[in-house]
Amino acid sequence: MKLLEFATNLAPGMGKLITYLNKALSVRLVKIPGAEHFKNSREHGVGIRFIVNGTLNSIRFNWLNDAQVGKISQIMSIDLFYKGKHDSSYLIKTRGISIIQSLPELVNILKDPKVGDVDVFPTDPTEMMQRAQIKEASTRDFTFSQALDDFLFTMANGTAYSRSDFNSKYHIKNVGIFDTVRGHFEDQLSFKGANRFALKPGTDIQKLKLEILDKSGKIGVSVGGKGENVSEILHGINSRLSFKATLKHIKEMVSELITGNSGYNALFIVGRTGVGKTQAVEHSLFNSGIFEGFGYTKLSGTASASGLYIALYHNRDKVLVLDDINEIFNSKEAKDILKAAIDLKKHRTITWAKKSRFIYKPKEANLSQFKDNPKMAPDSFVYTGKIVFVSSMPLEELDKDNALTPRANIVNIDPTREEILQEIEDNIDTFEPADGVEITDERKNEVLEIFKNIHHKDISLTTFQRAINIAASPTSNWVDHIRHIFK
Repeated sequence: MKLLEFATNLAPGMGKLITYLNKALSVRLVKIPGAEHFKNSREHGVGIRFIVNGTLNSIRFNWLNDAQVGKISQIMSIDLFYKGKHDSSYLIKTRGISIIQSLPELVNILKDPKVGDVDVFPTDPTEMMQRAQIKEASTRDFTFSQALDDFLFTMANGTAYSRSDFNSKYHIKNVGIFDTVRGHFEDQLSFKGANRFALKPGTDIQKLKLEILDKSGKIGVSVGGKGENVSEILHGINSRLSFKATLKHIKEMVSELITGNSGYNALFIVGRTGVGKTQAVEHSLFNSGIFEGFGYTKLSGTASASGLYIALYHNRDKVLVLDDINEIFNSKEAKDILKAAIDLKKHRTITWAKKSRFIYKPKEANLSQFKDNPKMAPDSFVYTGKIVFVSSMPLEELDKDNALTPRANIVNIDPTREEILQEIEDNIDTFEPADGVEITDERKNEVLEIFKNIHHKDISLTTFQRAINIAASPTSNWVDHIRHIFK
């Protein structure tokens, strides 16, 4: 849906969400026309703001970019603004679950936000919104934790539940517990009929509870971002940070990641190739006094889950830049390692539970033999480092299950042809041929004029650098060779 349409009429899914929240919160949310392109100390993106009618409070739903605006499945965060304040009071984000899948708990948080994380199981948003305000008969209003404990205890004592039984006792807001147990722990269930089950005799309830919680996501509340800057109000016009502003923003985000001011331990930078993503990261690291091999390590190309684990161990207190290593996002094992590595805690424990040739157990091994071996790692270690992901793949393809991106800041860079040419022109002095070969300013400007007359999707900083190398060579038909780049 184009932003022009969204500015006047809410997308169907978003409209249903607001109707659900109005009923659940007993308020009337009034949409401010248009959308906000914002940036603060925590994140940047495009937001749609709703005023809580009759108050100075407002709620802003945030998306990564214009293309995602209005899609409830791609809401990246929610900001709560109180008493007309310019900066957000609270920021709500999820990890391992989408915001729309956490509706019941989201309502509780919106009613009374408190800083911290809450375990939550995914629920069907369609089911939740259709049954807004329907309260099943129950003797008490169970919290998530109370429902889980009571559900396990009563099943262990022989009570069998169907999904309808569960909803009647614990309320539909907690039905994610039932669905998770039914979907992941069938081997520990004793079925009585096709749809009703209890726990098998002798089941270790505490162990099962921990295993169930391990399947949960988290919805987290933190202090909102500071220095709120709404760069442009959109009224049917797709707006975005300029190329130059985005490159600057990348450097700011890297700096904040290093200092710990970002609130996250990871940063995703995504955008097409050749637009200066990696260079901006390295420039910011250099300006922060962090150099490759002395404070940060860059991995490019390919990496396995085991290779990632080893790299994290040997850079456990440093910055790790993963430059277009996209295959790790297709590995569940690698993603589980990354989830542990980029958790929001300062000290994160990463474990390799399988017996493998590259793993040693510190209590059993000769540490002098293994400790500094770059091809070995212990079976568990504490990680305090930071990770920068740089990729030319779209974010929705990179992190398809939304398991990692909610745990990180995100910068999307997508310059136009005109912005790239302007960036080249503004910084043409910085483009020099490789191998110490010299080139005149006149020849550089000739290359730029050639680029201005080429209309091709592969115009980029990288292709301009390649053209500079060609133009500095002794070949007489260098112009033809440059044009051949785009054929």
